[in-house]
Amino acid sequence: MLITLVIIGGIVAILTASYNLQKLGKDRYQYSIFSFGSLGVSFIGAVTLLFAYTYYHQGLILNLVAAIILGLVPFILMFIRDSRKMTITLAITALILRFTIAAVFILFILWYFFMRTYPRKEQLKTLDIARP
Repeated sequence: MLITLVIIGGIVAILTASYNLQKLGKDRYQYSIFSFGSLGVSFIGAVTLLFAYTYYHQGLILNLVAAIILGLVPFILMFIRDSRKMTITLAITALILRFTIAAVFILFILWYFFMRTYPRKEQLKTLDIARP
């Protein structure tokens, strides 16, 4: 129960910080920090860093280094773009929030596909119904 409350609190904190940062960027700098394109690019970078993690466990050092470089390039380029349009502090905050949002989204996808459990009785019932 406590873990669920911590997860919900963390998501609410991330959403609140993202909303306030987006509003500040729009009002003061006329720049949209969180667009679908920027979140998509950060998602691709986070997925590439996830591949680097799997390469580390497989012992593939060359692939690990290449995946880390390719995973960090989108974040660095978005940071450079953000720092040109607003202050460095807001660009760093946007970088951290984009990475956090992408990581939470990846964790949710992994949980949905790999951590779900179905009760064994329901699986057996569906198998019995499917048999003629």
